[in-house]
Amino acid sequence: MTTYRELLRKFAREALEKDKEPSAIKRLLLHCSRMGSAQLVASLDECVPKDTERLVTLAVRDYLDKGRPIQHIIGSEHFFGREFLVNKDVLIPRFETEELVEHILYRLDEQFPVEKILRILDVGTGSGCIAITLALEREATRVVATEISDKALAVARKNHRRLGGDVVFRKGHLLEPVKEEIFDVVVANPPYIPQGETLDPLVGDHEPEIALFGGEDGLRFYRRIIEDLKRILAADHLVAFEHGHDQAERIADIIRRHFPKAPITCQKDLAGKERMTFFRSV
Repeated sequence: MTTYRELLRKFAREALEKDKEPSAIKRLLLHCSRMGSAQLVASLDECVPKDTERLVTLAVRDYLDKGRPIQHIIGSEHFFGREFLVNKDVLIPRFETEELVEHILYRLDEQFPVEKILRILDVGTGSGCIAITLALEREATRVVATEISDKALAVARKNHRRLGGDVVFRKGHLLEPVKEEIFDVVVANPPYIPQGETLDPLVGDHEPEIALFGGEDGLRFYRRIIEDLKRILAADHLVAFEHGHDQAERIADIIRRHFPKAPITCQKDLAGKERMTFFRSV
């Protein structure tokens, strides 16, 4: 019979040979065996039950041969210390988006009194990771999240039921569902890949096109959001965008056309790329 150590080594070696992440093999093994990391380490020289070995093998074949993201195989991804359900109908939460949330929280503390109940809008919520995280990390918030995809909304609502937070979800395109409301904070991570750009098959073949492509230059949704912002922003406001690494200056130009006096900050991620843009009331 095969031990956990032997199974892990065999599939990790194959992953390396196929230019895949060997660390993904451990995640799949943990998921299929329903073990934590410490339990797996303690069990490495024990024999793998046949049912577990079969499940691990099927999951690994999905990852190595079919190229399915491990998050889709497992059905979840961790974001800001919480487990969010994901599937092919939503974008898999990225580490860069965790950085966006971290910078937003820092700026909220800097700009607004801690006792102020903030009205926050998350535009195009997808899995709900930004909206739910902001609602849970800063208690004095009322978050509204918009999303045009019924399937994505279903995932977001499942995550909300599991994790909680003061979040209301609205079906519709960008700001359309909230055009009669006022918000202190608006955050958006819309599709920003230029139409026709070649993607890694891991992304292009498995994540929803509606969440990836942003028109000919990737900025279509930023233009629309920024054009419509004035009617929903409170006098004292903060707006936050995530975007492509080469789009910061063009997005800043769009902001200047509509908010000529607004202080604009482009924030680099941990890789040193300008991936976030913020502007606030004067």
